[in-house]
Amino acid sequence: MTVPEVPSLPSVDELLATARQNDPELAAIVELLMRRQDEAGPAREPDPYADPYASAPTTRETAARDEELALLRRRNDTLAAGTGACHLCWGDDLLCPLCAGRGSPGWQTPDPWAHQRYIAPIRPAEEGSES
Repeated sequence: MTVPEVPSLPSVDELLATARQNDPELAAIVELLMRRQDEAGPAREPDPYADPYASAPTTRETAARDEELALLRRRNDTLAAGTGACHLCWGDDLLCPLCAGRGSPGWQTPDPWAHQRYIAPIRPAEEGSES
């Protein structure tokens, strides 16, 4: 049994080109639409989790978020180093490319500077609370 050949449908670009050729008045509108499509780039799916009431962040807000994220990552990495934990997942992710879920505190030798700066000050408070 042979499957009948289904004719292919014309692309959007082909349809717009045909419309432009057949109707000179429509040509300007088609040109404008094609230019906007080229400028917009590929269509993106909307984020289903986006807050519909949130406005788009300004460049200044985006830069502030990026700066804060970089600071928090440095703090996370330093604290992880001070405890000897994996800085990516702290041992919570079996699929972690660095530790495969084994990177909880004590996984590796703690960084001496980070340990002294962030972990050592906690010990005297713990010892003092036992009495």
